[in-house]
Amino acid sequence: MFEERVKCKKAKNPLQQIYKLMLNSSYGKTIEGDRNETVQIFEETQLEELFKKYDQINSIQQYGTKFCVKLEKECCEQTGYHHIGIQILSMSKRIMNEVMTLAEDLDLNIYYQDTDSMQMLQDDLDKLGKKFLEKYQRELIGEQMGQFHSDFQSELGKVLYGEDGIYISKKVYCVKLCVQKENGDICYDYHQRMKGVTGECITQKADELYGGDVIKLYQDLADGKAIEFDLCSAKVFMKKQDDYSYMNLSEFKRTLQFLTKEEKEQKKEEEKQKKQEEKEEKKKKREEEKKNKK
Repeated sequence: MFEERVKCKKAKNPLQQIYKLMLNSSYGKTIEGDRNETVQIFEETQLEELFKKYDQINSIQQYGTKFCVKLEKECCEQTGYHHIGIQILSMSKRIMNEVMTLAEDLDLNIYYQDTDSMQMLQDDLDKLGKKFLEKYQRELIGEQMGQFHSDFQSELGKVLYGEDGIYISKKVYCVKLCVQKENGDICYDYHQRMKGVTGECITQKADELYGGDVIKLYQDLADGKAIEFDLCSAKVFMKKQDDYSYMNLSEFKRTLQFLTKEEKEQKKEEEKQKKQEEKEEKKKKREEEKKNKK
């Protein structure tokens, strides 16, 4: 499945995203939690049978002549494969830590890091790749399992490099990409991430307020400005009803605001001071307890 995904990625086939989801879900299934509840559908003619299970019923929802019932399981049997999921997680941490600790040893900056990715300067990446090969006897950069590669992509053409970037918080950042079109012309695009807001919505807001400059939008967020996004403005959003039907939402507004650099430093200093005060308070209590014992 992984090899098929690699082929699809090279061919720019969107099917590669389906393979990615299947690979992730197959791993996720191994660490799935126990289910202590089951859902069953009963007809009106089966109500007598249902009421015999009165002590197991958590909720009942009627849909016409049918009843959707959530029942608590009498006993739960452990049939999962958590040990396999744990080994997969441990291996992923090992892969990431090999790279990060080596970069730290070489005094190379990593500007952003997430679960399975990191962003750093291209020149530093070349140095890191050479040292990684020397130390672990395998290539750092590549398309095979366990290797790293650039995930900067653009519909405009081939991404040459990231020219500028703003990193506000985890899963909230933007990188300005230098892109080469098929005819050789150079243009710019954006690799943007904002947890809770779609990429289409970010682009639309940047067009509306900043003349399409997404970096300026992120700069205002970094400076502490509150910006409101309507998630329905660029994409269809639906809400699931209690009767399992779906309703189209006309608007879904979400306002984002982040602490400025100065506010973050101030908050960090306040937390540090608070910890110091708690430490001194505990020390004082221990000394008083010693005196009382004497």
